[in-house]
Amino acid sequence: MIGCLVYDEKKVPDSLLDHVRGYILRELNVDFVKENQNMSIIMIQHTSKNLIWQVALEFEIAGIAVGYGFGNTSLEAKQDCFSFWTRRLAKEKHIS
Repeated sequence: MIGCLVYDEKKVPDSLLDHVRGYILRELNVDFVKENQNMSIIMIQHTSKNLIWQVALEFEIAGIAVGYGFGNTSLEAKQDCFSFWTRRLAKEKHIS
């Protein structure tokens, strides 16, 4: 299984990124991708859902919207992730 996380990099303090990277990097196959000027993606190959959920929780506790998803391929994981993130951002705008 492949896990994917997406977040707005400009909203994440360096201390949180360092903390999250610290336990993500224990995984063997991790890709950090800068999608555009603000958006970053973390793709983790052969991971458990628990790790992805833990990272998502860390971001959300810090008040940062994050999307996450899973799939058998990187494309599936990314699509699931962006689908969740789109819904998450829509809810955030609706509440504000």
